[in-house]
Amino acid sequence: MADPLGGMPIGPYGPGPTEQGMPGEFAPREPSKPGESFVDLLKSSINEVNTMQANAANKVQKLVTGEISSVHEVMIAGEEAGIAFSLLLQIRNQLLKAWDELKRTPV
Repeated sequence: MADPLGGMPIGPYGPGPTEQGMPGEFAPREPSKPGESFVDLLKSSINEVNTMQANAANKVQKLVTGEISSVHEVMIAGEEAGIAFSLLLQIRNQLLKAWDELKRTPV
């Protein structure tokens, strides 16, 4: 029967390289640069959905007045805005569920 570890040395935390510089070694990493905060990301997402809805409403208005003749373009804009709003609503629901879960945790 063949050796299942393939002659790999056993390190202090299980199978793996134990020598300095071998592949698979976990070296300290530099802290990542702070990116956009979650609140900023949420605000920008809400603004983007609002812009999409305003754009869809604008296209409907232009279709009614005859400035746009493509019903497809108006329907696509409306569906994109609807899907984006549904996604935002689901994110909100998940955040509320997580908040309720945090409130129930004992301190």
